[in-house]
Amino acid sequence: MTSTERQVVLFMGDSFATEQAAEKLRDSLARRAPDSAVHYDVTRAGYPGLGLAHFLPDVRRIVDDLKPDIVVHVYPDTDACRHYSWLKRLVFPTPARALKGWASCYFFCERLKQIHWTLGHFAWRVCSATILREIDIRKGFDEDRLLLNRFAQFLGDRGIRYVLCGWDIAFWGLPNRFRRSLASLDARPNLLCLTELNDYLTVFHESEYRIPGDGHPNELGNRLLAEYIVEKSLAAGFFAGAAPGGLAPAASDSVWS
Repeated sequence: MTSTERQVVLFMGDSFATEQAAEKLRDSLARRAPDSAVHYDVTRAGYPGLGLAHFLPDVRRIVDDLKPDIVVHVYPDTDACRHYSWLKRLVFPTPARALKGWASCYFFCERLKQIHWTLGHFAWRVCSATILREIDIRKGFDEDRLLLNRFAQFLGDRGIRYVLCGWDIAFWGLPNRFRRSLASLDARPNLLCLTELNDYLTVFHESEYRIPGDGHPNELGNRLLAEYIVEKSLAAGFFAGAAPGGLAPAASDSVWS
């Protein structure tokens, strides 16, 4: 390796792949491998409100144009809940429409909870079973497994490493099923599947690393996400230029401070 070697990282996902999260990934890579002969350029591709079936075709085009060395994909369990029927594409054809639809359902149920807690929970269950029936979680997991395997093969055929980081935010009470779904992905030498992020976060209360009433990570959450991805990827040899360490950061660059 030369002192000027450059590797391109494509950071992708739905609304979890924010610019702040990408910036934290850049910072973590620079901090974790300060003496590395490799410089990592992080490019972001975020698709708020969309599921894999909607945005992976666009990501494939980006990959062929950008030719990244590594793809880092943040995949929350709500991705498997955004299913792929023609009705979904008709009702939520754009990220803005999708976000508006999900927000309307959420705030409607929250309002009912303010009026009557039981009624609010009942309404959310009804919405999950009717208005959001097309989300059909089991089909979502099955479909996403297929899509993720195909995408991993697509990247492997091009010699690109793929880091898939699951985040079971458990809006749907599905962390165990979500993790089993990711664990059943085909074993590929270019695929690193990270499923224990929530265990890494347990030292904090979720209110500390999530945006209140939203579920998305705040500044601390994005920093923890980046640290987890880089630590695990270094340990697996997916990022070059630094000796892997434990998950607990050194005191000089601790995320716990």
